[in-house]
Amino acid sequence: MTPRRTGEIAFHHLVKGHYSGVRVATATVVRDQETWNGLWRSVTFGSSSPSEPPAVDWASRMVVFVGVGTRNTGGYQVEITRLYEEDDAIRVYVQETCPGPRAVVTCALTHPFHAVTSARRPDHVVFDFRMEIVTRE
Repeated sequence: MTPRRTGEIAFHHLVKGHYSGVRVATATVVRDQETWNGLWRSVTFGSSSPSEPPAVDWASRMVVFVGVGTRNTGGYQVEITRLYEEDDAIRVYVQETCPGPRAVVTCALTHPFHAVTSARRPDHVVFDFRMEIVTRE
């Protein structure tokens, strides 16, 4: 019997922002340049000067990406906070922060996203979203 694999997976911040072309909620793992190029085109869609996608060593790394889609105001954030290996799956913990009812926010549509890299793994990925409402009086 093969022993179970469990434990924290190290990851590195790749890119994070409040404005993107990702209009619908997206949670995905990217393991090749072609897929990353397509996702990056979505991230930079609508930008007056789209940049090249951040470089990734696809032989040893993969990208974990979350975008929460369109939000009606500023004050929203999303962050990948933890990657954890459980048996034959990787659990990605995601924290979405939302402004409280009295928060002072920008009156603009936002599309928060976050991408991290970690060691390449073939495992199934499960995303675990948590929401926090920030109340500022």
